[in-house]
Amino acid sequence: MQPKAVPINEYRYPSQWPLVQEMYSHASNQPLQFVDNLIDAAPKIHQIELGWLSSAQDMMAQASKSVLDVVLFGGRILYVLVQPLFLIAFLPLFIWLWGRHFTAQLMFAVTATSLFILVAKQGFGFPVPHAYLPSINYTERSGYSFPDLLIANWVSISAIVISQIQARYRAAFITVFVVISFILVFYQFISGGAFLSDMLAGAFLGSLVGWHFIRHALSLAVSEDYTFTRTRVWFILTAVAVALAFIWPFPSFLSWLALCLGMLLFALASSVCSPRSKMCLRELLTSLFIILGVLLTYFQLEAVVSHSGIGSLLLHILVIPVLIIVPAVVMILFRKRESASGVKR
Repeated sequence: MQPKAVPINEYRYPSQWPLVQEMYSHASNQPLQFVDNLIDAAPKIHQIELGWLSSAQDMMAQASKSVLDVVLFGGRILYVLVQPLFLIAFLPLFIWLWGRHFTAQLMFAVTATSLFILVAKQGFGFPVPHAYLPSINYTERSGYSFPDLLIANWVSISAIVISQIQARYRAAFITVFVVISFILVFYQFISGGAFLSDMLAGAFLGSLVGWHFIRHALSLAVSEDYTFTRTRVWFILTAVAVALAFIWPFPSFLSWLALCLGMLLFALASSVCSPRSKMCLRELLTSLFIILGVLLTYFQLEAVVSHSGIGSLLLHILVIPVLIIVPAVVMILFRKRESASGVKR
């Protein structure tokens, strides 16, 4: 249908209709490929997994709809809790437990892994399961699914964190990790958000990243590594994120660019902070209180900002560096006040 055939006042955003008309005039014909069955167009391994997924959903639906609802609801909550935004919100806790240098190392591992996987997704171009079979869609995920970013980050974070856990608590932590991993894999698969092969590839990449960083930490001659709090490290990673966001200007790349900018500010703040790496309890509680206020404000603004406009994207991107810089600013302010009052630690 030609844009001129549609009245401007019938379009959802009338002010944008002239732009649509202009873009239509520059559009060229593109080749089309017709298939009788979308599943036949999927890779062989995905065709097998789609059969498993469809059968698994049918079995759960026949057992009890309430069971399926509970599984999806519980999995959805866990899925939200392991998102990067919540990881960022708990940065003060990581700094309090293991210091800002370890926290910077953890964030570098997550960021580098995420950028690599986002590029890999564009290269492989394998859609999410419900793209082939819309009837199995119980999730809002879209785009490409191979390798799976969520599982990769979950495995890499858990592997790095376990290196800091005391030996007597390690078995309990591993048990919790296995249980949560099983729930995440089951939820993503049963909801049509990711294939099992996607998550297997993500887990493999995440374990490689975790193993590399653990080996790096064990090879150090000193107790703390200052590499990942250096500004030049985050400047280079930010430059890489800028280049990738320029090539693929998608919200996912822009979000990780915002995280890199936030960590660059965090590194700058660390360079002027006192040598003490860990937070004290007052700094932790103050940081968490401020972050809670920022998140509440963010969710309030998100409810009133149109999800179809640039405002929603800017809001989501800007909140990331703000959350990251909060603990660094709190540490600087507390320690400057301590220095002024002559308090030594």
